[in-house]
Amino acid sequence: MMDDLSAAEPRKRRGPGCLGIIAIVIGALIVAFIWFAVTRPTDESRIARCPDATRALISERIGEPSSFGRTEVYPGNQMKGTATVRGFTYEWICIGITVGNRVHVDVRDPDNSSVINEIVDL
Repeated sequence: MMDDLSAAEPRKRRGPGCLGIIAIVIGALIVAFIWFAVTRPTDESRIARCPDATRALISERIGEPSSFGRTEVYPGNQMKGTATVRGFTYEWICIGITVGNRVHVDVRDPDNSSVINEIVDL
């Protein structure tokens, strides 16, 4: 009987095994990291969308601007401008936030009081 057991072939493994699973997980993590790095919005792309987001917010909260424009653009992450609504000129600043696809919009009235001050998803 002992000879029969030693002569039997060992059981064949099926599937990738432990090292195969680890290699697949590491490969998936590398692909996910590269995808995130390539598709992540840049500060410049967020700031480029600031005027549209700010104008929409002003239209919603204060009224439709009769004039709207940028006055200053800072390299990288912020932009300033003015909007005229019902004869009053408001100054706005839009600052890109590094986490997510959001910007911080601050709109001030002629007395320099904040009328709108919030974080907006783009």
